[in-house]
Amino acid sequence: MKLIAVTGIIEYRDDIAALFKKAHVPVFSEAETTGHKNMAHANLQDNWFGKVGEHFQSVLFFSFTNEEYAYQLMELVNEHNMQTELSYPIHAYIVAVERFSE
Repeated sequence: MKLIAVTGIIEYRDDIAALFKKAHVPVFSEAETTGHKNMAHANLQDNWFGKVGEHFQSVLFFSFTNEEYAYQLMELVNEHNMQTELSYPIHAYIVAVERFSE
């Protein structure tokens, strides 16, 4: 069993859900989150408002599923990022589930 987690900005919610469906992942969950980026700009002109960190309305989708579906979804995310010019790419992570309750 694998845990696959997919994150992106809120504007990509429908795209991410469609990728889960296209990969035939039978059950998945979704949660809204706030993403933070704490990188200071080296050049103050690049940071007009003087704000060090940025935050973004994001979404997290995840599923505990079999290896086949998890890897299929990962490939679809990679293809989507290559085919679409995104300012903020969709990120996917696969984690092995060592044990689980029954």
